[in-house]
Amino acid sequence: MSAEAKREALWHYVEARLEEVVRALDLPVLEEPRLMEALEAGYLAALEDFVPRLHEALTKD
Repeated sequence: MSAEAKREALWHYVEARLEEVVRALDLPVLEEPRLMEALEAGYLAALEDFVPRLHEALTKD
């Protein structure tokens, strides 16, 4: 599996997990794309602080 495919698979996992948490908390962000984008950006910022290698894998071009 290529590095790009691994990054994409990892990001899809992160996205799915984030959606699962949003649904469990009954947050209305899924209906508003800008709110979900902001939540994803916050999640990436937290990853950058606490798990820099994972953040790099998700955002590396």
